[in-house]
This record gives sequence, C-alpha cells and structure tokens, in this order.
Amino acid sequence: MTPVIVGVIGLVALFALLALGLPIGVGMALVGFGGLWYLISQGAAIVKLGIIPFEVMANWGLATLPLFLFMAHIVFACGFSRDLYGVAAKWLGHQRGGIAMATVGGSAVFAAISASSLATAVTMGLVALPEMKRYKYDPALSTGCIAAGGTMGQMIPPSAGLITYGIITGTSIGRLFAGGLIPGIIEAVFYIITIYILCRWKPSLGPRGPRYSLKEKVMSFAGCGEIIALIILVLGGIILGWFSPTEAGAIGASGAIIFSLFRRRLNWEKFKHALVETMKTTGMLYGILIGAFVFKYFM
Repeated sequence: MTPVIVGVIGLVALFALLALGLPIGVGMALVGFGGLWYLISQGAAIVKLGIIPFEVMANWGLATLPLFLFMAHIVFACGFSRDLYGVAAKWLGHQRGGIAMATVGGSAVFAAISASSLATAVTMGLVALPEMKRYKYDPALSTGCIAAGGTMGQMIPPSAGLITYGIITGTSIGRLFAGGLIPGIIEAVFYIITIYILCRWKPSLGPRGPRYSLKEKVMSFAGCGEIIALIILVLGGIILGWFSPTEAGAIGASGAIIFSLFRRRLNWEKFKHALVETMKTTGMLYGILIGAFVFKYFM
C-alpha cells in the first residue's frame, strides 16, 4: 500500500476507535504507533513512542498550561469566581435578561483566568444557574447562555486550545493570545446583544433583577478588584511583550495565591484540592498532546 492509502486507513481507524469510546490521546498514539511501524519499522515506532513523552513533559512552553490551570483552581476554590459574577450581576442585573447578560460577562472574565471552556461552563453553571432559577428565567435561556459563554474559554486568552495549537504547530503563543482577545470580546458582546433582543421581544424569558445604586456597584469590586487587576497584568504583559506566556502563568498563579492568603481565603485543604484538580486536568491534556505528536509523526 502507498503511504497515502495507509494515512487514509489510519484516519478511518482513529475515528472508529474514538467512536468506540477510546480516549483521544490513546487513540491517536495507538494509530500513530501502528502507522510508523508499518511505514518505517518496528524499531522506529518504539523509539518515537519512548522519546515523544519525554519531549512533551520537558517542553518549557507547555508549563503555561498547568500554571494557568492552577491559577484558575485557586481562584475558584477561594470563591473569587462568585465575586466576579457578583460584579457583573450588579452592573447588568436590572436589565431585562440582565442576569443572563451577567453570566456571559462573568464567563468572559473567568475564561481569562481558567484557560478552559469546560472549567468556565462548569463554574458559571454552579454560580449563575441558581440565580437565574431564583428570578424565574426561562430554562432554555439560562442553560443556553451558560453553554455559549463557556465556549469563550477556547477563544479568550489564556486559552488551553490556543496554547496546545501553538505548541503543536510552532506558532507564537503570545501572538495567538493577542489574536484571540478582540474576537473573544466581540463574541461576548454579541451574546449580550442577542440576549437583550430576545428579552425585549419576549420579556418573560428574562425578568428584571434588583437595581443597585452606583455606590453598591462600585463597592462590588472590593471583593475581587485585585484578581481583575491580575488578569489585566497577565494578559497585557503577554500582548505587550513584558514577559512570555509561561512567565505570565507563573505570575498569575503566584498572584492568585498571594491575594488569597492576604484575604485569608486560602487554607491547606483548598490549596491541596486546587493542586490535585490541576494535576488531573494537566495529565489529561498532556496525554492528548503525547498522542497528537505520535500521530503527527505518522501523518
């Protein structure tokens, strides 16, 4: 068989394995290993399977992922995610559909911390869904804005998807972050406009929430102002070239720990939980990357 036919068979085999429920990283590694064995030799396939995991684990750029994930888990464990949502809710909640708009706004801010669509959607679901139920929001609108808002985690930097893409393709992660910021903000704005139009057309979808005074709105920043400043510093520093994405991740994680300790929100149990969750997510992502690189060499 020609290499092209082998490649097509490999792709079909990969999709078949994924359809059967095999983990993505394992499926790509298995097909890539088999393809290298057939096209080159058994020895070459075994050598690649031994070298690639070490190269991935030793990649300096990949340290960006666990650092930003650790920052996100610290912020979530210490309750800053609720404070960030509270800021958005107080500024937008009095509008028709305002709490749904605040959910999108909160998702955009949390996406800039978490580097993950899944983490953004789960966090906003835990924080925002009970509030929207309390104000009798339409269930379809409530769950829809959480699901749509969660997708911004793949666009707004520091996105795990952009980091992974940059590492696999050799593209500058800093430039990817700079390129994803404006589209991510535009995405959030259009979601908010869509909610506004829907709720003007059919007010029962999203009743008005409570109205707050300007003083209360400004005071809402007191609970998470330093975290917002940290996000601006991290993203701004990457885009302006003050530090690399990996250094930004270290600054973000360190800053989250320092601010949490200063506010006396962080204890050993929360720290340990954040660390374990970061290790779980990082292990999953590294497994996918290892499989992707094996498959890449086969292709």
